[in-house]
Amino acid sequence: MFEIKSKDGAGRIGILKYKNKKLETPLILPVINPKNMILPIEKIKKYNINALITNAYILYKNKYNDDIHKILDFDGIIETDSGSYQMLHYKKELNINNIDIINYQLKINSDIINVLDIPTDIDKNHEEAENELNITIERIKEGINNKKDKLINGAIQGGIYKDLRKKSAEIVSKLEVDIFAIGTIVPFMINYKFDKLFELIIEPKIYLPFNKPVHLFGLGHTLTIPLSVYIGADIFDSASYILYAKDRRIITPFGTFRYNELKNFYIETKNNIYHIEELKDYNDNELTSILAEHNLYMLVKEIETLKDAIKNQYLTDLVIIKAHSHFSIYKATKFILEKYYDYLKYLEPIRKRSGIFYDGDFNDLRVDVKRAMERLKERVDPKDIEYIYDYVYPFNSLKNIK
Repeated sequence: MFEIKSKDGAGRIGILKYKNKKLETPLILPVINPKNMILPIEKIKKYNINALITNAYILYKNKYNDDIHKILDFDGIIETDSGSYQMLHYKKELNINNIDIINYQLKINSDIINVLDIPTDIDKNHEEAENELNITIERIKEGINNKKDKLINGAIQGGIYKDLRKKSAEIVSKLEVDIFAIGTIVPFMINYKFDKLFELIIEPKIYLPFNKPVHLFGLGHTLTIPLSVYIGADIFDSASYILYAKDRRIITPFGTFRYNELKNFYIETKNNIYHIEELKDYNDNELTSILAEHNLYMLVKEIETLKDAIKNQYLTDLVIIKAHSHFSIYKATKFILEKYYDYLKYLEPIRKRSGIFYDGDFNDLRVDVKRAMERLKERVDPKDIEYIYDYVYPFNSLKNIK
């Protein structure tokens, strides 16, 4: 069902198959709200997107009962969220139970379904988080027993507690789910606490097998996707392209900017390029649609660049370049490379198709470089090759690696 085709770091290109359909990962799933299609589905299709995600609870509340592919006019793979994020974001219980939302997703012919897991908020204590985790596990088991021929996500929860994340991953990894999904990370992304964000991603990831894709719920931004892919995430979903457009924010490869602060900038979509001054002539709805399409295009291009980086094995270089775009992602990248070297070194290819760039202070943290130096010192007396360092500037800094 999930076949890995290429690898670099812990990142991989994989093929996820479902019936006569298949998806290539890494993959971005645009979030679609059928009640408010700011960006028409025809424009989304232009970007060769063959998978979407929409909210089953919103559909249920608004009494949509047809096939979801007909509702959205989309023949590709459609995943439906259960509405769990609404519980977290709006701090309220939903008037539907787990079995009912599962059956509703089957009724509308969703391809990938989600149970009504409990996204534990960051202010919950350990006992509360563990209780919610146990409920989520039981609901996943209910989902497996009732999913019929659909794919199902196995949600990894546990709040901010690493031991509970580990427990969740170990239990879910033994269940017959099709995709592992790591949840309750959006609050850390919103607050730019990227080191904590990636810690809560990689801690459970360590305990998951490699034969299934990993979905990060709600994480979709050009700053965070590259490092996420590097540590082994495969699927992302996000409404950021729409939400940012409404708020007049513009996604770029190196961060987010305010529309009204840009003076000499081009908004780019697949078929058009607009100078920022041109957009003043558009009404609010037209402007929102154009900005949303630009934001989506940036996410799609980021994914395609990452695929090329994995195939040609320069993913580490790309991640380190991205780290210098924002101090929060810089700290997170350094944190991951320092703390999780022993995990990552076994996933890093020994031979690569390309050389490495000089990465300044990141040079002695690169997994491929550190492991190469370890292997060299195991095989050769450093005194015998010490003179070589004098001829390899700026890489002579590597002689200090322990």
